[in-house]
Amino acid sequence: MRSSWRVAVLLCVASAWAAGCARKQPPSGGPPDLDPPNIVSVTPDSAATGIDRRAEFTVEFSEGMDPRSTLVAVEIAPRIEIKARRWSGRRLTLVLADSLERDQTYTLFVGTDARDRHGNPLRNGLAVPFTTADRFPPGWIDGTVVATGFTAAGTYLWCYPEGRAPDSTGRDFDAVGLAVDEGRFRITGLAVPGRYRLWAFADLNRNHSFEPDKDLLVPADTTIELSTGRPVASGVEVNVVNPRAPGEVKGTVLDS
Repeated sequence: MRSSWRVAVLLCVASAWAAGCARKQPPSGGPPDLDPPNIVSVTPDSAATGIDRRAEFTVEFSEGMDPRSTLVAVEIAPRIEIKARRWSGRRLTLVLADSLERDQTYTLFVGTDARDRHGNPLRNGLAVPFTTADRFPPGWIDGTVVATGFTAAGTYLWCYPEGRAPDSTGRDFDAVGLAVDEGRFRITGLAVPGRYRLWAFADLNRNHSFEPDKDLLVPADTTIELSTGRPVASGVEVNVVNPRAPGEVKGTVLDS
């Protein structure tokens, strides 16, 4: 009887000791990752010329990315079908289903809706223009998106020749830019001479598809003319207001 009693006491002591140790252990996993990822490199380079029409394209990130959101965020415009998207560590490779067009300027862009494996969105998107022609078109437009009721960073700037309205599903623009911090953007690779109109596309629900009841697609107020003597337009301001955003009133309330 005494032997059985001693065994029971030892088991109780051992259980209490184990439970006490478990309570004293620090939480596992370490501090949460709150740092946004960055784009480390892209091929081809920006403004690259003579690109092989069967080339593959790569985007490398600073950390492991969430495959679903990143695959949607990486596109080529004008639209061309992508046969395969392959991951090798932090690097994504795009394999085209068909050849690029001859003497055509394209833009590979990465939207800010790409997220890392901890859910942090990309710090800034990126637009990388390139061409299959021997010369890169000399025209460009830069400026700022002035946003009211939403964040300007991540807004796309679609560039169309004067007189042509956008097909919101066709991605048939001549060139595209992407607003970054403080709404700054630059669109390069434009043919000169030419007259262009910008359309700001704010993809507010981040699904890369224009939905009139959720997103914004707004034309700039003026047409921009680029000429041989003046192939660059700087300081362009594109004002975009989200009419569905909650309003606010500023001022002082006087008690009479």
